[in-house]
Amino acid sequence: YLNIDNHKIRYLTVGNDSLPSILMIHGSPSSVSIFDRIIRDSSLQSHARIVTFDRPGYGYSEFGNAMVSIDSQCFVVSNLIDSLIPHNDFVIMAVSYGGPIACQMALRHKNRVKGLVLGAPALAPGLETTFDISYPMTWFPTKWIFPRMLRVASREKFAHKSELIKIEKSYSNIRVPLIYIQGLNDGVVHPNTAKYLQENFTQLPYLEINMIPNQKHFLSYPQKDKLVDAMIRMLTISGIKKHNE
Repeated sequence: YLNIDNHKIRYLTVGNDSLPSILMIHGSPSSVSIFDRIIRDSSLQSHARIVTFDRPGYGYSEFGNAMVSIDSQCFVVSNLIDSLIPHNDFVIMAVSYGGPIACQMALRHKNRVKGLVLGAPALAPGLETTFDISYPMTWFPTKWIFPRMLRVASREKFAHKSELIKIEKSYSNIRVPLIYIQGLNDGVVHPNTAKYLQENFTQLPYLEINMIPNQKHFLSYPQKDKLVDAMIRMLTISGIKKHNE
């Protein structure tokens, strides 16, 4: 655990410290457990040191207490980076709601973030689906009947459009290689997000877009191998070397 501005954040690191680091950021509702199969992949472990954490409100990071501000979440992640990856270059892999946080980290730590792998990232204001069941999860009389994890996700959902509007102009300043992966049957984040990215991320030195037929939103289990392959390739594309080289 780390205590960051009075927030108790659970983190996990796996792998040899001499290897380049990959920071993984989960979406919602979720926790580090969504990356379980990815973290256990022997090929990835041979290439990288893995750093991941429960985002505020999820898992064992103040479970149930939503932090809807992207800026506040970025403050937490920046401090986590300073503590766990204090000096070395690294790559970020993020899925869903972790996507915009990863993009802000590429700007706030632009001298050390060398590449992004984004899985179905919720980047575009208004290109997300709000399901009917989300509404009673935020109403005082009815929210108590729903699991806390879903209530946190719903609070994030209803704040997300306005939060993304605050940061979308910054996307054009991102200048790192990016691999994008999404399912064509994504019913949570609209597949047109890929086109939005092409139109707004205008300074990328490398962009690879992979749209997967018949795949829905959640990628970490069914597309584990594609995510692992993308991360390993990003280490090569970005030119990160072992820390003792």
